[in-house]
Amino acid sequence: MASSRSRTSLLYINAALAVITFMSMSQTGWAGTRRLPFIKGYACYYGQPKIPELSKFPLAIIEPGQYTPAQIAQIKKAGVIVIGYLSVGEILETSRAKPVAGGRNAPKRLAIEPYYLDRDGDGQPDRNGSWNSLYVDARAAAWQKRVLEELAPKVLAQKGCDGLFLDTIDTVDVYPETRPGM
Repeated sequence: MASSRSRTSLLYINAALAVITFMSMSQTGWAGTRRLPFIKGYACYYGQPKIPELSKFPLAIIEPGQYTPAQIAQIKKAGVIVIGYLSVGEILETSRAKPVAGGRNAPKRLAIEPYYLDRDGDGQPDRNGSWNSLYVDARAAAWQKRVLEELAPKVLAQKGCDGLFLDTIDTVDVYPETRPGM
């Protein structure tokens, strides 16, 4: 018998696949005109670009930060539906680290965004030790705004992906209070 965590994970996977289908259809003009084609295989690859290899699949889930828009267009030219990875429960924030005091050589700390989770109250965002990412509160209006106005458009409009693969929705297993935001 499957554990509760396994059932929860399967639920999240199904929800993520439903979002992929919806986002793909709405972003590429498929909504109302045709259904997402039956996919017989797919690649899920987050490493450095491997355009010839990914071009052999009907659908590829990629880490869009690894690719230029031209590289994504090249994969799509082969008839591949390209889905961009987007984490909605955690984020890597190395770009937002700022020196605390003492100039450029001072130790860096993260500027605390209103959507970071800080369960222990130490003034620093809680980290996922496995990925060194920061947990975010998906209920926070500031996070939802950032996802909808900055992160998702970057993947879809700037990079040219056909849809989004939403990951880290299982953050609710660690922070159940964030469930309403997912």
